[in-house]
Amino acid sequence: RVLTKRENTLLLLTEYGIDEKSYHENDSDITWENCTLRRWLNGEFLNEAFSDFEKKLIRTTNVDNSRREGDSGYDTNGGNNTEDRVFLLSYREAFWIYLRNDNSRICFPTKYAESQGAYVNKKTGSTYWWLRSPASDQHSVTRVDTDGSRDEFVGVAPACIRPALWINLESGIF
Repeated sequence: RVLTKRENTLLLLTEYGIDEKSYHENDSDITWENCTLRRWLNGEFLNEAFSDFEKKLIRTTNVDNSRREGDSGYDTNGGNNTEDRVFLLSYREAFWIYLRNDNSRICFPTKYAESQGAYVNKKTGSTYWWLRSPASDQHSVTRVDTDGSRDEFVGVAPACIRPALWINLESGIF
């Protein structure tokens, strides 16, 4: 899904929850900068999901993790900004900028994500998905509920992953 175009770049978000993962492997306070999900997205996922040619199209992005990007109901420190090629949307991006209503945030898991244990709402077929922003404290993370509303959960719990990335349109192939 194309979320926006800025100059010669596009911000893309997967349409579906492509995998089921915990935000962090340890039950502890954590920020996006140090979580295991960030390492997985920019390591194993990036290297397995994209060819060398495709990786050249993906821009390294300064990801804003400031309090401004977090849930406006809390003043939780989101940690340091990061340089990522693949990332999750922040609360602000998901709820106030790109996906402004509950219906636009509803996510369905892929068959692969289901095989990895993704929760599926029996009535709607939709699933939870992670954002990168902390919730009420750094021990909990904001996620999107099956109805598109805001939810928070401890980061060791599983939820679906919807990676986002910026691609460069000046690569010569577009």
